[in-house]
Amino acid sequence: MEQSWAVFLGGLGIGSAITSAITAFVQHSLSRRAKQQDLRMTELKEAFTGFLAAYAKINENDTSRENQVNFGLWVARIQLVASSKVSASIEAVKQTKANSEARGAAIDAMLLAMRKDLGIGQ
Repeated sequence: MEQSWAVFLGGLGIGSAITSAITAFVQHSLSRRAKQQDLRMTELKEAFTGFLAAYAKINENDTSRENQVNFGLWVARIQLVASSKVSASIEAVKQTKANSEARGAAIDAMLLAMRKDLGIGQ
């Protein structure tokens, strides 16, 4: 009888150790995923904010070489961190004539794509 209690108690120790290991693994995985999502959101926010600031300078007819390079770098960063829909919408904006209805519609589409990437739009 004493051996069966020893076996039973030993089994409980092993079972709780396995449960603890699985719990720790799941918590680590969830924590890592949350950190990756936070990093992605931060990258998107920075890229969109930087791009819109650079676009505003270019749109003000301040087309100095420095502003053109800055704009191009922000477009490249968006291509790295944002969805292909955002990149395509930026290209659509670049292909339209300034101060036209088509440009306004393209900007609206671009902002909608950015909002979707950020998880705040329809």
